[in-house]
Amino acid sequence: MNALERYTQLKPKDTNALNELAGQYAQQATNLQTEAQTAQEQSLLANPAQGLLPPATSTLGKIFTSTTGLESPITSVVASSTGSNTQTLYTQYTSILTKQEDVYKKVAALTPTDASAQISLAQAALNASDTQTAIKAFKTFLKIAPTDPEAAYARSTLKQLQPAKKK
Repeated sequence: MNALERYTQLKPKDTNALNELAGQYAQQATNLQTEAQTAQEQSLLANPAQGLLPPATSTLGKIFTSTTGLESPITSVVASSTGSNTQTLYTQYTSILTKQEDVYKKVAALTPTDASAQISLAQAALNASDTQTAIKAFKTFLKIAPTDPEAAYARSTLKQLQPAKKK
């Protein structure tokens, strides 16, 4: 836990600190996403044929993926290691996105009439795959600031998120 996280625990109503913390989480998420992409690229470099292999369920694919098939043991170890690293980074990435959303929920609760808090929460919720929170935050944003420059984005995103209503 970093100093800003501790501070926001001591001062949970300090919206400036909460917004700064959410910004730190956004930067961490970006860094983790870049690291995961790099790890995935390294996995492909370690086993360039991986992208060209037939599906594992096909007869030819079973030959390549079987322990007695044509797969190199070294390639297998390297691919397993980089795959594991990619999965770890992805797990950390999703955890950071959830933390960011939680912080924006606090900010939105503390400043319910602040349009920027609502749009920030909506975007963070989208990133964290929390569709219901995103929909609610976009709707609240549009009630607060229907003519804001971000309103068109909010309406468009809402239209995509909400199931089509039957007539």
